[in-house]
Amino acid sequence: FFLMIRRPPRSTQGVSSGSSDVYKRQYLNIALDDLPIWKSIPEGDPAGTGDLHITQSIEEMEGAYDDWKDGRWSQFPYVDMCIPSINDPTMAPQGKHYMSVFVQYVPYNLADGGWTEEKRLEFGKHVMGRIGSYSENFNDIIKHAEIRTPKELEKEVGLTEGNIFQGELTMDQLMFNRPIPGYAQYKTPIKNLYMLSLIHISEPTRLLSISFAVLCVEKKRGGGGGGG
Repeated sequence: FFLMIRRPPRSTQGVSSGSSDVYKRQYLNIALDDLPIWKSIPEGDPAGTGDLHITQSIEEMEGAYDDWKDGRWSQFPYVDMCIPSINDPTMAPQGKHYMSVFVQYVPYNLADGGWTEEKRLEFGKHVMGRIGSYSENFNDIIKHAEIRTPKELEKEVGLTEGNIFQGELTMDQLMFNRPIPGYAQYKTPIKNLYMLSLIHISEPTRLLSISFAVLCVEKKRGGGGGGG
C-alpha cells in the first residue's frame, strides 16, 4: 500500500528570515548541440563530467535567499547542474547532449502578480544567461529548454507548491516531525500500511531502496508493523 500525505500550502507573503516556506526551486532540462566549454574547467577534464555548481560565495547564496523572501526569483541563483549524457550517451542523439539544471531560489508566488508564461520564459532565460557567463559557448549550443517552475511541478507531478521533499529541510519538519509528529517510523494506524517515501524519512536524501531495506530489517527484528 502507498499513502501520499500533502502538506498544506503556505504563502511566501510576509515571510521573515526566521520562517520557512515550501521549497523554492525550479528545474530546467536543456538540449544541447554540443558540450559546453567551461572557462574554469579544461576541456576533457573529468571535473566537467560530474555535478557542477555555480555560486561565488556564502553572501551571494544568502542574497539569493533574500530575493526569494521578497517574492522575487534570485538575481544570482544558486545553480546545480549536470550533463548525464556524457556518461550515458543513450540519453541524447549522437553528438548531442542533455543538461539537467536545478535552481534555487524560486518563489511559488511572485510578489509582482504571480507566474505567467512570459515570466516563466524570462526566468529560464535568466538562469541560462547565468550559466552562459561561465562558459565560452553555452548560449550558442542551446537547442531547446524545458522550464519547470514550482507551478508546473505542482500541476504536472502533484507536488504541493512544487516541493520535491514534501516539506522543508528545516528542524521543524525533519526527523520525528516527518510527515507529522508520531508517525515518523514507517508505521501508520492502518494495519500493514507503511510509508516509504521522501516525505517521512529522517534524511530526505536517503534512497527509497534504503528506506525499504531499513523497514525490512525492522520487521525481521519484530519492530515493524503498521497499526500494531
